[in-house]
Amino acid sequence: MFESVNIYIVSVAVVVLASVALLFVLLKNKNKDGDASDGRCSENGGIGSDDAKTYDSASSMNDSAGNSSSDSAFQDGVNNGALDSTSGGVETRQRPDTGGLPYVLVAEDNISNYKLIEVFLRNVAVTENAVNGKKAVERVREMDYDMVLMDIKMPVMNGLEATKAIRQFDKNIPIVAVTANVLDFDRKTALANGCNEFVTKPVVRNQLIAVVETYKRK
Repeated sequence: MFESVNIYIVSVAVVVLASVALLFVLLKNKNKDGDASDGRCSENGGIGSDDAKTYDSASSMNDSAGNSSSDSAFQDGVNNGALDSTSGGVETRQRPDTGGLPYVLVAEDNISNYKLIEVFLRNVAVTENAVNGKKAVERVREMDYDMVLMDIKMPVMNGLEATKAIRQFDKNIPIVAVTANVLDFDRKTALANGCNEFVTKPVVRNQLIAVVETYKRK
């Protein structure tokens, strides 16, 4: 009888130990599966420690690039503003060596009329041509002329509009209206819009030379 009891107890103990061992193995495998699952999540769906570092680094680079771009744009804006503000300034305009002769801009769209004025003023002044009022304004911004002979009827921008535009940044340069309009009303209109003198066409050589001599630099 005792022998049968001992065999039963040993059998039960073996079963219990086997069950405990099996439970241990199952728990261990479950833990491994959980770790593997966490690892896959980190790689595919989440941001692991390495990924986080990469993300932070990329974000920092983007922020840095964004700031640099913004700063660059601002700097360009500042630089452009500075250039624009000084390029039209009287003190920055260029002047070639004229040998002591007056430096005259002739705003005239008719090349034949310009050539005639050029001949009239030969050995009296150094002349340049602007083919319309807009070009005349641009040239006066760039170059240090002694005076402007301003035709009134021109394409793109007429002489009166050009004169008013020039007066926005240079109130001192002499501007002489040269026009076929001969009425007193035309003369008053030209003077009211900023011209200093009024010369009618066809241009008379001695009259033109007298005007240049009057307004040349002392």
